Amino acid sequence: MEEIFEARPVKKSALMAPIDGQVAIEEISEKKQKVIKITGYETKKQKFVLPASEVDGLQFKDGDKIKKGEVIFESKNKKIKADLNGKIEIDKGKKEWQIKIEVKKKVVKELPPVRGTVLWVKEGEEVTRGQQLSEGALDLRELYELRGQQETQKYIIKEIQYIYSSQGQKLNDKHVEIIAHQMFSRIFITEPGETDFSPGEVIEMSEFNDTNKEAEKNKKKLAEGNIILLGITKASLSTSSFLSASSFQETARILIDAAVSGKIDYLRGLKENVIIGRLIPAGTGLGAHKKN
Repeated sequence: MEEIFEARPVKKSALMAPIDGQVAIEEISEKKQKVIKITGYETKKQKFVLPASEVDGLQFKDGDKIKKGEVIFESKNKKIKADLNGKIEIDKGKKEWQIKIEVKKKVVKELPPVRGTVLWVKEGEEVTRGQQLSEGALDLRELYELRGQQETQKYIIKEIQYIYSSQGQKLNDKHVEIIAHQMFSRIFITEPGETDFSPGEVIEMSEFNDTNKEAEKNKKKLAEGNIILLGITKASLSTSSFLSASSFQETARILIDAAVSGKIDYLRGLKENVIIGRLIPAGTGLGAHKKN
């Protein structure tokens, strides 16, 4: 259970299909190992965004074929080359144009050899990306990368329910769903746009959405980021409330960091309001919280 809640790597994780394709199983008789090879097609993409005011520098049109190394865009200060052979797709917006190059390539993916593990697939079987190929627990980060957030959350809920039910304990799904939701409640900033965020910063999703709404009102460039998977300990420590984070772990470090950087705690959550003895922002205390 700790491996699931803390999103830690599994010691001996189950094999998963990295792409859609057909399975081939090879046996290494000397080592008594089996190797799974999957033959299929892998999609590679190149994507970039141009302001509408700079599109005159484009060297190609929508639907044109391009070769690796050819110049797609050129201006006085910038030159962009194609990283792969493919077809150009241009999505024309009012403020910016999105340029994409996409190509499908036949590949053979070889998975790590296994020994003494029961395989769940047979020779020649068709598999889909993210499908479990052998017995064992799934690595959450690999599952998230291959199958996405929703499938990963379903797996977390299913595994936790299995652990409790095997011990004769009944647990309502909603309790585990809250934990699974919190594990995906942080955003990793990839492009700050015209906001106060920094590249590589990890922030709460609510803060990300609020900041982007404000930027959109002021007609500024929005920030971009990816939802990341965090264990419940790291998720608790990365909250925007330093009072809430310091009450959990690493109290001295968090309070020193808050003091040095001049952080402000807006007391939006339950725990930080309980700590200082205020009405919690829930139930009868919600109205008072909104007024303040």
